[in-house]
Amino acid sequence: MGNQARLLWLLLLLPLHAAALSLGDLVVHSLPGEPLRAHIPLTLLSDETLAEVHVTLATAEEYAQRHLPRDAMLQGVQLALLDRGAGEGRLQLFGEQPWQGDGAQLLLVIDWSKGRMERHYQLAAVIPEVAQTPLYVEVARDETLDGIAMRLAKGRNRSYLHMMYALFLANPEAFYRGNMNNLKGGATLRVPTNEELYRLTDREVFAGIRQHYLQWQQLREGSEPSGSEAGAALAGMSGEQAAGLNLDGDAATLQQRLAQLAAEGERVRQENEALRQRLQALERRMQSVAGQVIEYADGGALVLPATPPAPAEPPSPAAKGAAGLPATVIVAAIVLVLLFALYLWRAAATRAGKSPLE
Repeated sequence: MGNQARLLWLLLLLPLHAAALSLGDLVVHSLPGEPLRAHIPLTLLSDETLAEVHVTLATAEEYAQRHLPRDAMLQGVQLALLDRGAGEGRLQLFGEQPWQGDGAQLLLVIDWSKGRMERHYQLAAVIPEVAQTPLYVEVARDETLDGIAMRLAKGRNRSYLHMMYALFLANPEAFYRGNMNNLKGGATLRVPTNEELYRLTDREVFAGIRQHYLQWQQLREGSEPSGSEAGAALAGMSGEQAAGLNLDGDAATLQQRLAQLAAEGERVRQENEALRQRLQALERRMQSVAGQVIEYADGGALVLPATPPAPAEPPSPAAKGAAGLPATVIVAAIVLVLLFALYLWRAAATRAGKSPLE
């Protein structure tokens, strides 16, 4: 009985141990005829690091042991682990040879500090929908492009940001002034195909949404409704932040991530604005002091009396040199010292408060 209890206890511990590191679903970005491009989300516990994880493609012998065919297109496939912070990572797969979208078997071997496991995936490419009848949706009253894209992006293996930009490119006539933030109510939109979605790169999508939002802000009239929430978030990001944006998860998770980044960007913008105002105030004070010094010198207040009292003892050489300086030289020296102090202040403030959005 004691042995059975210990065995049961060990079996209960195994799932907890194995769950320390988990791999999500395989997302394929390649079209048939293209080299393999795919990624797999990866999750770690708080006490684990990505440096401890080593992922390899199973060898031909390991494939044979599990009675799995090893497709020739897997030859030369490279794996790369990307750290996305907060215990999240991404396994990137890059192939060299084109494949035709057939169901190749992918067997991965994962070694890390707490054990070893295997994951089996079946590759499935995005099939072009050239022969399918185009799908259309009608824009309801007060419906936003963000909301439509979230609904249509489900099951597409692409973010709703890609769907947003693809909807605009496929239906430019459905937007006022050619801006994706001005969606016409009641318009009919053609739903982009998978091929159109996968043709768009992350960089192209981020840049397009951001540019449209900035243009919309400049031309916006007071009576117009708010623009895209995603556009507002991306407009407040730097290029590095947008490039590092984690697109894993559903639309709600991505929307929350964008909102957090937008709040962080607004906080940094306010801090920079406060610093700019302090620098301007300091600059005005320095200019005022310099003006007062020059005015003081022009007024002749530094002119020595006609008959100076005889010194009790001969002045030192340093005192003689200081007494012989003209007033203009003294004023110029003071102004130079003030300007140099202002330069040092601005340089220190720039290093301390430089925004990542600049």
